[in-house]
Amino acid sequence: MEVDANPTPPSPPAVALLADGEDDSGDLAKALSLAEDKSSDIQARRKSLTSIVCEPARFSMFCVRVKESAVYALARNFCEGGDFPQILPFVTTTCSTLFDSINKAKVAKIVRQVLDIVSVVAPNEHEMLADVCKAVISWCKECNRTFLRQRVESKLASVWFLQGKFADALELIFALLTELKKLDDKQLLVETHLTEAKIHHGLTNIPKAKAALTASRTCANAIYVSPALQATIDEMSGILHCEEGGEAERAARSDGWSEATAIAIF
Repeated sequence: MEVDANPTPPSPPAVALLADGEDDSGDLAKALSLAEDKSSDIQARRKSLTSIVCEPARFSMFCVRVKESAVYALARNFCEGGDFPQILPFVTTTCSTLFDSINKAKVAKIVRQVLDIVSVVAPNEHEMLADVCKAVISWCKECNRTFLRQRVESKLASVWFLQGKFADALELIFALLTELKKLDDKQLLVETHLTEAKIHHGLTNIPKAKAALTASRTCANAIYVSPALQATIDEMSGILHCEEGGEAERAARSDGWSEATAIAIF
């Protein structure tokens, strides 16, 4: 049997291509590490992070991951510097190249995380956060980003609840729930119904608050719910039971908690 003296070399496996992609983004990861060093000047860090987010050529999985981390770091940078007016153009303009190059679900995740960062770092800046949410919603309507708009509207409703604007929050919630029920978006339905329950509780309308919480739990039973969200649902349930005049232990037992746990929590 004749043997080919010059056999065709095997094609490289797909894993090698992934490794090459990661190597290509090494400079971005290094720049991100340097930019997150709190010992350097805040403006210098901001400039470095902006250059990472605005890098126009590379959008592999690893590069997007690095740019996503840079977005979050830049959001924290603005909050730490007190430059809250910069957050809106940052989301709608600075990140536009990145957002145009990744899928809409990823964009929605990043924008919601940015809003959550602002909520944590600047918990008392409700008016600013509401303005950012409203501007992002307008931007979503212009760009036809329905998935993101719905999630930002849910965030805006929760911000209005914290501001005590119950009527505005309920109006937005009702319109949003109509859309979500048609789409059967259970994850967002859980969160939106939970916000609705909090609003009704704020209005001391306990029957409607319990109905909204029941709807939230029904949706939660059909999907995976994060421990933090499940804890918030359980907490709201306990609050509503106590509002009805029951003791803390009885409220906790109705949710399957032990008497010792109920006493420790309440």
